[in-house]
Amino acid sequence: MAIGISLFPQLTDEIINKVGIQPEEFEFFYTKDDEEFELRCDSIDGSMSVYKLVDQNGLWTPDDFDLGIRKNIDFMSAINLFGANGVACKDAIIGVAIMWTSVQSRQRGVIELGELECRMGPQTVEVSHLFKKAQLRGTVQFDIVLYIKQPAKQIGEDENILANEKGFLLGSVGEVIGIQLDGSGSLFPVYEETRPGYPLWRVTCQWEDPCYDLFGESVKIYLNKAHSSFKYIDKTNKKYVPQLLQEIMASALTIVITRLKSDEAAWGLIENNTSAQSGSLAEAIHYFRNALEWKMDNAEVTSLSIREFFERNM
Repeated sequence: MAIGISLFPQLTDEIINKVGIQPEEFEFFYTKDDEEFELRCDSIDGSMSVYKLVDQNGLWTPDDFDLGIRKNIDFMSAINLFGANGVACKDAIIGVAIMWTSVQSRQRGVIELGELECRMGPQTVEVSHLFKKAQLRGTVQFDIVLYIKQPAKQIGEDENILANEKGFLLGSVGEVIGIQLDGSGSLFPVYEETRPGYPLWRVTCQWEDPCYDLFGESVKIYLNKAHSSFKYIDKTNKKYVPQLLQEIMASALTIVITRLKSDEAAWGLIENNTSAQSGSLAEAIHYFRNALEWKMDNAEVTSLSIREFFERNM
């Protein structure tokens, strides 16, 4: 097996520290009717590098809406990237880009962001890109990299050891982030399974304390890919019927809310939003009731209110 080894200097922790890279946090958003809506990043199992996206409006899914990313990166002393002690010739221009990989959708790409020159003072590069709906699947990884955008025309005597080929990858700035798009990608925890001989869908309710147990772990709505009618709720199928999926979602969430209401103590805490932890089942139900204005007087009213919400917004 051949192993590729670069003979040119590449980014190291020492160089990155000298450059003084100060990145802002990634911002994720989607657009609806020419208006932007923020997507919240929640860490998965305490990880600082893999996150899931949550839409507080309960609408966004990667199949139905676009996905925008945005951030600024400040290079406080980019001049340290150039010259014999750096990674590029002083007369070259360094490009900044995001390399993204989506294994499940079998796609990868490079988003060109901006450029850095050999000069004193801070330089800022803006990250901004909009992925089309249904373009990404599974977990998408983003890696910010530097490369030779424009080779030097004049090479110093001490710069012969430096890369000077257009497109040559100089390395990663060390910030890699993964976004998990499995499930519905919205507030509603929808998953797919393959169970021959079983119904088209089912919902599981597993919680001990709704004020502490996470909504995405306590409630799961499963769609059965082995069912003959799955094609009608498969967004990638030409026979997809969105109203059917909405009815399933409404029925499943009605079951969840009705079961919660049967626990008077827990429901009292939900109504008052008392002691509800961030991301908990109680917080989600409180949000549905107050922010989305779902009526929850009884099962019939709840079912109708949720279906009306989906009709208006999905």
